Amino acid sequence: MESKDVAKTKLLSHAALEDLRIRVQKRYLSNALDRKPMIINTFLGSYEALRGDILRVFPNAEPSISLTRLRKFFYYTNPALCATEQLERGSFGKDFLEALERYAGESTVSIPVGNQKRWWMLGTLFIVGAIIISIFLSCPETPKAWREEFHDVSIKGLQKRGWEFMDFDSTWFNKQLWRDSMLTLWTLPGDYWVKEREKRQITNMVVRKIEGDCFTITIKIDSFSQNQVSQQVDIFLLDENLSRETNLRFGFGFEKPTLMSLGRYNVMVVSQEKGEVQPPKGQILKVVKSKQDLHFNQTIWLKLSVQSNKVLSSVKSSFSWYPWNGSEEPTTIRFKPAFIGIGAFQGWTLDDGTPKGADTIPVFIDYLIFEPCTNTK
Repeated sequence: MESKDVAKTKLLSHAALEDLRIRVQKRYLSNALDRKPMIINTFLGSYEALRGDILRVFPNAEPSISLTRLRKFFYYTNPALCATEQLERGSFGKDFLEALERYAGESTVSIPVGNQKRWWMLGTLFIVGAIIISIFLSCPETPKAWREEFHDVSIKGLQKRGWEFMDFDSTWFNKQLWRDSMLTLWTLPGDYWVKEREKRQITNMVVRKIEGDCFTITIKIDSFSQNQVSQQVDIFLLDENLSRETNLRFGFGFEKPTLMSLGRYNVMVVSQEKGEVQPPKGQILKVVKSKQDLHFNQTIWLKLSVQSNKVLSSVKSSFSWYPWNGSEEPTTIRFKPAFIGIGAFQGWTLDDGTPKGADTIPVFIDYLIFEPCTNTK
C-alpha cells in the first residue's frame, strides 16, 4: 500500500517549489500580452484564469488541476506569504506536478557518470523518507475544533486566519459596521440557484477550508432585519473546487407574499448537483400578516451536522433548537465538503423575469464554530 502512495505523490523542497512557481507564472504571463500578474492571496480570479490557461494548452490535465491544489502550491506552501501556523507540507500528486512542468516547460538535468553511486544513495534515502512520510500521512490527526469570533474583519486579518473571498467587491466589503466584533455582509443581488442565462454569483462570499467528514458547524446571525422578498443569509458546504453548481446551503430568509400574508420568515436546506437543484427542505418560522408582525433585528442560530454524506440541519431563535430536523430524513450529498462558506444575497429575478429589487441590507455574523466529531462510529 505504501508503494502506491509514494508513486502518486512527490515532496518538493521550498527552493524547488519556488523555482516551479516562477516558471509557471512566467509561462502564464507570456501567453497573453495584456495579462496582469497573478494575485496570490485571493482564491479566485487569478487561480481560475491560470487553471483555464493550463487546460487550454493541455485539456487532458483537467482531473489533475484543481483550484485547491493551485492555492496550496502558490500560497499554503510558500513561507514568504503564508503564516507559519497555516503552512503545509510541500507534497503534491505527481499528476499535478507533471502538468505544471509540461505547462512551464520541462527542464532536463544531467547526472555525471562519476556521481551515479552518490545519486543512487540519495535516491534510496529519498524513497525511504517518502515511505515514512506516506505512513505518517496515512494516519491523519483528528481535525481540531476552532471558533471564529470575527474580532478582526480586515481583509488581511481574515486571510491570516484562513478566510478567503469569492466574487470580491471591495466597495461593499469595506462597509463593515461592527469592525471589532462582527462580520458585516450585504444582501446584494445574486445566487447560485439561478434561472437560465443568470450568472452564478454571490458577492463577497467568505470561505474557509475545513477537514474531515464528520463535524458540526454552528453560526450565530445577529440583528438581521430582512423584510423584503428573498433577503437571506446562508451557510454553505462546498467541494474542493468551490463549485457554484454542486453544493449544499442552509439559510434564513424572507419569502414572497401570499394571498393571505405579507410574507413569511423561513429556513431552508437546498442542495444542487451540477446545477440541478434537488427538492428543498424547509420550515416556516413565522407568517407575516401585518406590518406589526415584521421582525427587526432578529437573531438566529443555524447548525449543520455532517457525517460522511449525510447532513442534518437545525435552527434556534431563542433557547432551544427547533426539533424539525430530528424528524426529517437527512439530506444526502454526493461530494466531499472541503470548505465552509457564508453568503448574504437576494437572488436575481422573480418568476416573471423582473428583478427582485429588494433593498440591500446588512447581515451581522457574530461567530462560527467548527467542531469535529468525537465519536465517528
